[in-house]
Amino acid sequence: MDSNNGLKKFFPHLCDEDSCTGCLSCYNVCRHDAISLRTDDEGFIHPMVQSDLCVGCKQCENACPIQRNLQKHPVANISYAAWTKDKSVLRNSSSGGIYSVIADYVLKNNGIVYGAAFDEKWNLRHIATTDEDSFSQTRGSKYVASSVGTTFREVKEHLSHGIMVLYSGTPCQIAGLKSYLEICKCNTDSLFTIDLVCHGVPSPIVFKANITFLENKFKSKIKAFSFREKKWSWLRFNQFASFENGAQYRGKWEEDCFYRGFLREYYLRPSCYQCLFATESRCGDFTLCDYWGYYKKKGETVNKDWGVSLVIPNSKKAKELWNIILPQAFAYQRDIHEAMNSNQAFHQCFKASPLREDFWKDFRNKGFEGVIDKYLFPDDISPQFKRIYRLGRNVNRMLEIMARPKRSMFNILRKLRHES
Repeated sequence: MDSNNGLKKFFPHLCDEDSCTGCLSCYNVCRHDAISLRTDDEGFIHPMVQSDLCVGCKQCENACPIQRNLQKHPVANISYAAWTKDKSVLRNSSSGGIYSVIADYVLKNNGIVYGAAFDEKWNLRHIATTDEDSFSQTRGSKYVASSVGTTFREVKEHLSHGIMVLYSGTPCQIAGLKSYLEICKCNTDSLFTIDLVCHGVPSPIVFKANITFLENKFKSKIKAFSFREKKWSWLRFNQFASFENGAQYRGKWEEDCFYRGFLREYYLRPSCYQCLFATESRCGDFTLCDYWGYYKKKGETVNKDWGVSLVIPNSKKAKELWNIILPQAFAYQRDIHEAMNSNQAFHQCFKASPLREDFWKDFRNKGFEGVIDKYLFPDDISPQFKRIYRLGRNVNRMLEIMARPKRSMFNILRKLRHES
């Protein structure tokens, strides 16, 4: 027998690079540390089997959520438009702050919450948090690929001791965690997962280049950064950075360089363009995202443009937990299909730009600043929209006030007509 064919039969087969999501389920499940991680030239992590350490158990291959028939929850029949009643949390959250409401319950019950946070070098990592101070680092949208490291192993250890765990991540990360725990035959009764409706994860290399670009522009180090500040509006969010020298940067989504490349599909992870998890049936116990199509119905509380979450409890235990925490939020039931249609990323992935390859070639040769004029130029929007954006929620309030006399007049005319 050909020795090469024998080796191919013996060693596990990991999914193709373009299909790999970097969930690291294979990396976590290997008990022999026979899988190493490498970073490709776009900054994305990939696992590699080390032939000298591999024993051929193929647990890594079996744990891959891309290569196995991973069971998802049935399509939910109930969804909610919701936001927290805590105004401070709401203002510091990207949408309605429901992630924080769920996490607060877990933390108060001596549980552990896992979410993505930046380190001092602007690497995005999943971390464990046990109190509000550490948890606050994981709050808010982060448009860059994160690494889960060995957190799946940590979760398994906590669950084996009956500790409640909440794990929040992209759908592929939650699929990876779920697949890993199934292979390990771990009891998940005390685990809650949140899968976030995801546009795709941008390159860490491009994000760091954006940070360097801003620091050079303002001649100071960034001390705080937000992808989704709501100073003007939730609907008209902006990127925000504050610097050690006191300077501040606010980049509107239609003008900010990083946003333009992100939304033009130049530098998402290749697997994002063929995502298997952008479906109506989900892996997470909860699905959360922005409820862009929200509108107030009669009798409901006014949101005042501070952010609305679309909340979908997918599992039985998620529905039970939702009923417990419901008093902490303004929550209004919505038709599930109406809710899903409010966010395009819910049920379809985005296609790579035809210029993606050209972008990367130029980026490698010219750097971030060298590709701005060609690829990252502002969107051409009307001056009227720019004025509305600048005024933000003040315009929304003005329109609401202007509408009141119209409604009053309509009610008077309707009453007169009825009496006649």
